[in-house]
Amino acid sequence: MVKKSILCLVVILMVGLLAAGCADEAEVTRMEDLPEEIEEEMVGEEEVEGEPETEEDEPLHDNSRTNPADLNETFVVEKDDLIVGKVTYEVELIQTVSGQEAWEIVKEGNPLNEEPEEGKEYVLAKFRVKVLETEEDEPFNVNHAQFEAVSEGGVTYDDFISVSGVEPDLRGDLYEGAEKNGYTYFIVDKDDNPVAALNRGRSGEIWFDLRAGD
Repeated sequence: MVKKSILCLVVILMVGLLAAGCADEAEVTRMEDLPEEIEEEMVGEEEVEGEPETEEDEPLHDNSRTNPADLNETFVVEKDDLIVGKVTYEVELIQTVSGQEAWEIVKEGNPLNEEPEEGKEYVLAKFRVKVLETEEDEPFNVNHAQFEAVSEGGVTYDDFISVSGVEPDLRGDLYEGAEKNGYTYFIVDKDDNPVAALNRGRSGEIWFDLRAGD
């Protein structure tokens, strides 16, 4: 009886793990690589006359840690999210601020925010996120924990930092059709050329150049 109970428990755990793995899937496409009529539909323009594209959308292959996206490169992510189900959203990096200017913004947001150590600096990255479609009428959560900074040498910046009061803040729950621009933040070495990853090591991974605005 005990052996049967243990066997049932193992089977349940394996099924749960398989379900979680299947749910965490995504396809990332650069906006400029989409068929023209699909891109125009997403930005709300009228459909251009002519024959539709017959080739299937190719997944994004050239975006990587060593080839990160620049400013104003829009990506469309089709993700099977474990919590909200299927969701399609746009994301692009629209601004970076670093050095003393970034620290002034952080300090103005809240004087209690921590000043960087010697040789370190804040980098504020402003992203635009728009939810195009959701499977259910559930909000898609955007938050700072989805972004990680990695040094030019390939080392992750693992120090925990908490910043409050910086506006506009990227954090939020977005329903279908909602769009938000906001900052997320990092502390990096002043002499580094770091990159930031959205969903690093998970489905929907995209890399961005944190020195793109310099």
